[in-house]
Amino acid sequence: MRRILLLVLMWISANVAGSIRLVQEYPLTRIEAECACKAQRPEAFEAPVQFEFGAFAGQCVDSCRYRGAVPLKKNGSRQIVANLLHDDQYWTASIPTGAVSDVSIGFEEFLPRVYHVFLRFHFSKGSPVYLYKQSLNPIDGLKPSHVLHDVVISAEGVPAKGQAYNLMQSSMGNYLLVYRLTSVTGFSDLAIGKLGHKIKQYRVHLDAKARSEALKAGLQTSYAKSFNTVYGILWNNCATSALNLIAAGGALPTVAMDWVGLGQLERGLSIDYFYSSLSSLRRRGLIGDDRFSKLPNLEDEYAKRYKSSSALDSRAI
Repeated sequence: MRRILLLVLMWISANVAGSIRLVQEYPLTRIEAECACKAQRPEAFEAPVQFEFGAFAGQCVDSCRYRGAVPLKKNGSRQIVANLLHDDQYWTASIPTGAVSDVSIGFEEFLPRVYHVFLRFHFSKGSPVYLYKQSLNPIDGLKPSHVLHDVVISAEGVPAKGQAYNLMQSSMGNYLLVYRLTSVTGFSDLAIGKLGHKIKQYRVHLDAKARSEALKAGLQTSYAKSFNTVYGILWNNCATSALNLIAAGGALPTVAMDWVGLGQLERGLSIDYFYSSLSSLRRRGLIGDDRFSKLPNLEDEYAKRYKSSSALDSRAI
């Protein structure tokens, strides 16, 4: 009972603090060249920013780690987008948004029975993602540097540069929200290689249209909402963001970001508990029995197949 009460109190504080920030403290950030990943030399599409609100006002966002995707143009059935992180570099990606063969949802355990939630988009072998060196010049006619068969969209709370994630700060509405676009290696190198986290994965049962719409929504949301909204520990967090992308394809009823209620609470509870974001997906049949929906843990993939220097999800060409 005490645990449930604590969760409710944290949920209320997150909603109240986040709502106050959103109403009273726009703009949340401003461009600041001194916050660039490479001192005072922003890279193409980097747009380094600093906090303009809350406990971290005047401090930089870590632009080496946190960037939103930047859609550039359509090229036939492909979306060209900048700021995909892979092998500690940012790349321009050519993504076949209509060729998503599968979608899986990951639960990264960063505290005991508490998870970070993200989406992984799988592509058919005949329609991979191509990566190009990132610059302001168009990619037409260039040879790709890498080929990917998966990408990750991960909505994350952003502390100030040099600060570790802190539950109290996030519950007080002091973090920004960013939708990072990465390769699976770009995500796993930190979560597994450096932090040693365990990551459960489940197949999300979506039809082709819903898979495509979820990806398109993720790319657009990454551009439109990264650093423009406040992260809340149970409100507007990784789990609600992932489920909202799934909802974009019509597989889930949409819940407004600012709506306070039990449906939003369930979506935001990224914990190992009967009432949680996972249970919300199970009740709607989007994740089935573990025998059919549970995939190998990502750390097992990482250790078993890619302990060498070769990339987890790509090959250089």
